[in-house]
Amino acid sequence: MFFTRIVYPFKRIIIYLTNIIQKFFQDLTSYYDDVRDHIDEIIEVLGESKETIEIYKDTDFMLSTKTNKILAVLTIIFTLSIPAALLGAFYGMNITLTGGIEKGSWNFFGPYPTLIVLILISIVPAMVMLWYFRR
Repeated sequence: MFFTRIVYPFKRIIIYLTNIIQKFFQDLTSYYDDVRDHIDEIIEVLGESKETIEIYKDTDFMLSTKTNKILAVLTIIFTLSIPAALLGAFYGMNITLTGGIEKGSWNFFGPYPTLIVLILISIVPAMVMLWYFRR
């Protein structure tokens, strides 16, 4: 950007000087034309550099967008698994908790009451969070 701001006004000045010099000195016209050609080459190089920088910026933007999408999915998966991990941590302790292995009236789910209760208690908050995230 800095070089572009310098080169374009300089090109206008050289064109203006070339037109004025042609009126008085024909010998110097080729020198000014040579300077104008060099300025045109510089402008071309600056344009190519700008395009290259824009390509790199677009590539970086695409990669960061893809990374953000992946992180969003992983965050949602992690958040949905929090209730199951929390309940599993509590019921994995070696103490008697409600729904654990104990004698009594928990036989209405069959031989695996703790597993079924844990699955139900884990799925309900996960479904509520999933519904909230979708909404």
